[in-house]
Amino acid sequence: QLFASGKNSLHRRSVLEFSLLADEHITSHHITCFRKNDPRFVRFLLRECRCMIFIPGQLIFAQGDPGDSMYVLMTGEVAIVVDGVEVAELSGGSYFGEMALLGKVSTRQATVTAKTFCDVRVIY
Repeated sequence: QLFASGKNSLHRRSVLEFSLLADEHITSHHITCFRKNDPRFVRFLLRECRCMIFIPGQLIFAQGDPGDSMYVLMTGEVAIVVDGVEVAELSGGSYFGEMALLGKVSTRQATVTAKTFCDVRVIY
């Protein structure tokens, strides 16, 4: 746990809370799918979603898995693999899994694996 000093005492904060507080600098410009949205909406959305950290080589989701959420890659790099072939590499500010969130598909269409340490927000 991390500690932050208050006026008269120390306040304990979890890493997740600390990470979400650090998102104050995130604007709609940083995340391509939200560029046309009000920055206040984007900050609200990112505070209300789930924060996940992935280590290099960790599977985020596999092709064929059921899906109902999208992922916003705050920092890091991921590999997108379809039918065993890497088709893309995404970095901070990118997003993936949006087709499942929108209900266009019920299963994941690709495998996504962290290439570096990744800070991800999951929107349900």
